[in-house]
Amino acid sequence: MAPHDDSTAKVAEETMVAETVSKPISTVVIIIAMQTEALPLVTKFNLVEDPNSVFPKGVPWVRYYGTYKDLNINIIWPGKDPASGVDSVGTVSASLVTYASIQALQPDLIINAGTAGGFKGKGAGIGDVYVASDVAFHDRRIPIPDEVFPALPSDYHLTVQVFDLYGVFAKRAFSTPNLLKELNLKVGKLSTGDSLDMSPIDEKSIIANDATVKDMEGAAVAYVTDLLSVPTIFVKAVTDIVDGDKPTAEEFLQNLIAVTAALDQAVTRVVDFVNGNALFQSNMAPPHGDGNEVAEEVMVTEMEKRAISTIVIVIAMQEEAIPLIKKFNLSQDTNPLFPKGVPWVRYHGVYRDLNINLIWPGKDLNLGVNSVCTVSASLVTYASIQALKPDLIINAGTSGGFKAKGACIGDVYLASDVAFHDRRIPIPVYDAYGVGARRSFSTPNLSKTLNLKVAKLSTGDSLDMSPEDEAFITANGATLKDMEGAAVAYVAYLLSVPAIFIKAVTDIIDGDNTTAEEFRQNLAAVTVALDGAVTQVIGFISGKSMLEL
Repeated sequence: MAPHDDSTAKVAEETMVAETVSKPISTVVIIIAMQTEALPLVTKFNLVEDPNSVFPKGVPWVRYYGTYKDLNINIIWPGKDPASGVDSVGTVSASLVTYASIQALQPDLIINAGTAGGFKGKGAGIGDVYVASDVAFHDRRIPIPDEVFPALPSDYHLTVQVFDLYGVFAKRAFSTPNLLKELNLKVGKLSTGDSLDMSPIDEKSIIANDATVKDMEGAAVAYVTDLLSVPTIFVKAVTDIVDGDKPTAEEFLQNLIAVTAALDQAVTRVVDFVNGNALFQSNMAPPHGDGNEVAEEVMVTEMEKRAISTIVIVIAMQEEAIPLIKKFNLSQDTNPLFPKGVPWVRYHGVYRDLNINLIWPGKDLNLGVNSVCTVSASLVTYASIQALKPDLIINAGTSGGFKAKGACIGDVYLASDVAFHDRRIPIPVYDAYGVGARRSFSTPNLSKTLNLKVAKLSTGDSLDMSPEDEAFITANGATLKDMEGAAVAYVAYLLSVPAIFIKAVTDIIDGDNTTAEEFRQNLAAVTVALDGAVTQVIGFISGKSMLEL
């Protein structure tokens, strides 16, 4: 699938503009990651916590709402992580609450407000407040060469020259020239990653992004609002100087309260300016472009007597999905369950006594490549659980493996544990939250009967492995490395749906060949092994309850 051309983007932009040009802004959603940042605005706008949450049971997300002047204001805070008790920061949580808020509230405008690091080399100082002109990721590295995958059937050859661009996801923010002029706010580019610190390889990407400010949520919010065509602006206040002399965590904690006051004031002024205006009347120009064991016991108790009926298979790449679609004789959904505009695809059918749903995140609408990585995986997992109420999630796909841990090309594993390796937050308790280590749903009978290998899985948003990633992967005790698993696990955990992870090794990370080269070379053959293993797993599951796994 080729990337969309400029004419396609222009038509989409003009459609969005036509729908909003004459409509006064009525409903505003403000996405804020931390409670400390949110509470002053809750007080300022005299908002109340929603006693009847618009969000699913089990998620920690909190909505504060009320009327301020002519606006319906909704502040959405992702809440406290149920396992660690800290604010649910980072791209996965931000993308999920943004998606859920748009579906529930249908806002005219989203404001992502929060604190950020700033670069003194770009003129940033502590307490400065910026409106982001552009957003991008700096920790999603996918260095696949500009080639076509060899040895794949001709009906789904994939040109991958733009995977690197997909990882960065550089986007212009919704333009607000009159707002900026009236409020005299600074403007700078925003770069997003899942770590509070900055590794050398992150720094290179941030420099390439030409960023003045650095946060942990912005580009993820932008990704979702781009999919769902909701105008979004980003208001960021600087708590720490990334290229300064003090440790980031120390400076962040030292300045958080004072800088939150500056953020509060700026967001209030933005909301005042928005009040009574349509998007164009404001000259807002269109866009350019561990308690896991307890949780498991609760899940088992609820379903122990019930035979497994509905399965969702989340799979990131079309190349991995097509053999399974053919094997289970699945058909593409003609009446999509998912919102208009998203590229997500559902294939469904009945295999033996099971309702099988294979969910593929589809092709990125701008660049035409598979929508890989944690944000897409978390979103389709959430949307699939909400729409299909599955008894079991299977995340199937390819991965890298470590020969030092016994992995070989073509080996297929069940993951016993999952964790992130690229979410570095060196603040007590937040560090554990960032890693997000979880046990996967235990399947002793399945692994014994099918004689599948069992190992730990570590997840990050890059195909390569930086020294910082390697240190965390080692600490995670991982044999396998992928780009989606821990994100699927996080959502399944929040919504209390058992999940298992089947991973087939395409490349040896600690071997002699480059990861991208080996991945490309082995993808077709290893996908056959993955297909065989998933088919065996489905065959074993048929007719059984969760306790029998």
